[in-house]
Amino acid sequence: MADRTLLLFKLQRIFHAASGNHVQRLIFRPVHYVAGLVFSRIIFPIVKKRWEVRTKTFFGANMNLALPAGLDLYILGAKGHHSECKLAMFLVKNLKPGNNFYDIGAHVGYFSLLASHLIGEEGQVVGFEASPDTFELLHKNCYPYQNIHIENKAVGKDAEQITFYEFPVLYSEYNSLEKKQYEDREWIKKNQAKEVSIPSVSLDFYIEENRIIPDMIKIDVEGGEYTVLQHSAKVLEKYSPVVIMEFIPPKDGNWENNPHFKAVLWMLEKGYNMHKIDETGEIIPITAEKSVLGIMDSENLVFTKSN
Repeated sequence: MADRTLLLFKLQRIFHAASGNHVQRLIFRPVHYVAGLVFSRIIFPIVKKRWEVRTKTFFGANMNLALPAGLDLYILGAKGHHSECKLAMFLVKNLKPGNNFYDIGAHVGYFSLLASHLIGEEGQVVGFEASPDTFELLHKNCYPYQNIHIENKAVGKDAEQITFYEFPVLYSEYNSLEKKQYEDREWIKKNQAKEVSIPSVSLDFYIEENRIIPDMIKIDVEGGEYTVLQHSAKVLEKYSPVVIMEFIPPKDGNWENNPHFKAVLWMLEKGYNMHKIDETGEIIPITAEKSVLGIMDSENLVFTKSN
């Protein structure tokens, strides 16, 4: 079973390296740092093709990645953004053996693999990834683990074919059902999305059919969080799982139409309590929805419900 004290120590080192300068990151993992930067900054701009590599995570799992998109994972053995380091610490502290974890927007499987490591053989991980290209890597990473089940579907309405937008490899983490949210970004002007048709399923229907009852649900679907929640109402009402949801503030200050803010309001209306994650993985209550207006960068918010 996972040595959680050691995992938290490793995450603190990763947090320090990720927020440090080039020398600190070089010292942390020199071979990966040099190889990753040479490919991303010199080779990729010429060949315009991804490089599939393997790396070992801080919790010991081997992962297949596509550079340059997975550069932080390749160099650090973990996702390096401050919000994702804090989320990993929260999971280490709160996911227990035998828990069931839903990873909606699993990408290449980093958090699914971490959850699998923490919950052990008694628990189950269910991962959903809509992008067909990304799902190939997710499948490679997860198929050796019997406690991980993955679905190449979007989570939303039942039995529906929907349009999904896939971006080139450098921006693949922005793959989404909603591309309007990126209209103010400079990179989208030169990187057009590819439209693909994919199946959709609601969390309410999936859980009723498969009877894998969630203890914790992570939602990171690049602006589609509100749609996911609307079709998960029965599950949230009946089982009251912990919900972790990415929150990205609008760059234009238009909160009224921000899908992440809509999702926050929806959760509060359903009786959930909202929290931020601090730099040690502990949660801090946020007492009012207006408090999120002060968030200037992407964060993972944790919602809990008192029984």
